[in-house]
Amino acid sequence: MARRGARLVVTFTRSNTAETSDDDRAGANSDVASAATTIELASLVLGSESHAERVYDADAVDGAGSGEAFPPAFAGYRRVRVGVRLVEAPAEDTAVSADDDAQPATSKPPPFLPAGLARDLRPFAVTLHRASNLPDAPASHAALDELCEPIGAHLAWRHPKTMESVWPKTDDDDDDAARVVSWQCAKSSTTPWRTVVPLESFSAPFRTRDARFDSSLMFMAKDMRTDLHDACAAAPLELRVHDRVVRAVPEKFPGLDTLIEGKDDGSGESGEGAEGAEGGGTNAKGPHDADGFPVADAYAKAVFDLRSACERPRTTRTKFHVEADLEPVSAVPGGAGASLDWTCRAGRYVEAHATVTMTFETCAPLRDPRAPPPTPAKTIDVDAEEGAEGEGAEVEGAEVPPTPPDPRPFRRCVFAMHHSNVPLFREILDVVRGVNAKTLGVDGTPAHVLFELAHARFEPAQIADPSFAVLTGFHVIDGVTRLILIEGTAGEGMDPVYEM
Repeated sequence: MARRGARLVVTFTRSNTAETSDDDRAGANSDVASAATTIELASLVLGSESHAERVYDADAVDGAGSGEAFPPAFAGYRRVRVGVRLVEAPAEDTAVSADDDAQPATSKPPPFLPAGLARDLRPFAVTLHRASNLPDAPASHAALDELCEPIGAHLAWRHPKTMESVWPKTDDDDDDAARVVSWQCAKSSTTPWRTVVPLESFSAPFRTRDARFDSSLMFMAKDMRTDLHDACAAAPLELRVHDRVVRAVPEKFPGLDTLIEGKDDGSGESGEGAEGAEGGGTNAKGPHDADGFPVADAYAKAVFDLRSACERPRTTRTKFHVEADLEPVSAVPGGAGASLDWTCRAGRYVEAHATVTMTFETCAPLRDPRAPPPTPAKTIDVDAEEGAEGEGAEVEGAEVPPTPPDPRPFRRCVFAMHHSNVPLFREILDVVRGVNAKTLGVDGTPAHVLFELAHARFEPAQIADPSFAVLTGFHVIDGVTRLILIEGTAGEGMDPVYEM
């Protein structure tokens, strides 16, 4: 199983070219600034994109505080874009002039992977982008910065019934590597802390930050025990974000506790080593639990459901952007309230609206291996179609009977989804607010539109009018499932909802 993605590292070095004296040459190294830019090539390799780039924006860093750290080598620039593009190689016997070389290629470049190699290997990639709004409470932001390890993310892909990992596995992978894949966020890729004031008056303010990963891992579906389509349709992805794992403090006198308690029997083995051999406890690579995740007393969990990627009309796509809510989890027996120590209590992820975004990408659309091949399109006889239209055409001047009114002009649509399906929830809200704002003639900023829609009142005649295209409904959450019911008039009202 691949542990690394396809990436390109470009190093920029910027030095002061001004003439210096012999006495100042010793300090010339202080004027040299370098920056290593990493460009992810997963989309370029899999064929969904013909170029890949990395963008640094100084305004995003200074203004909103959520942008990527601006490298010192690019100081003085406002926006820097570093990109790589896949172009078609010229033929060996073709002479390319300087003018032709300066013009961009108009033809589409060939895919990076040959068709036969892509069909045999069936590569796919998982890209972890960002964990947003990670809170500090119940800890303090100073304690998280000084005492905790860098933010890490660990992803497992297990079948819900057998609990076996479906990650591709080769002969060189051990059990832990085949069960969980991991990312680590550099300290420079975390945004500064920002203060959040909750809407509830009884809740104290806390601080949040974002962690940027923007790293891809590539795999080969040919090494999977099951088909990639079946794995996406049956097994969800479970992600754990470790943002409050206390850094281990080295012992001053290693082995002193063992000698005092008399547990050293001279065999060189301890109870922890035996426990680690069964899949839990401590092993050669560090502490892991029974599921293969690194041990943590408190963390955040998110679940990504890929079943929609196997259903129409998304069976023709190869790239899927998913977003999920982060839920607090405490591994301490008795729950998070069993200890008042912040190291054992999960963060306030729900109040902070913490989310995580990820991209799942394949080189070919996910198709059911048991489905029959698509039938070729039938040839349509244009002359026959025109003759049929001429025979059935209405006579000019003939009276057309009036269309009877629809006895049931109102429609209803129900959405039942997992509460972590944030993109669909936001899409539904945008459609409902857009239709209502157009009908009521409300325009302005999003906050103004939301305020006007929340305070709108309708007359009884408007409520019974079938042409009054206003959408209403309700929203219910039980902790697992999100249920949204939308009602409105047929036509301009409900058509945008059905088209989602």
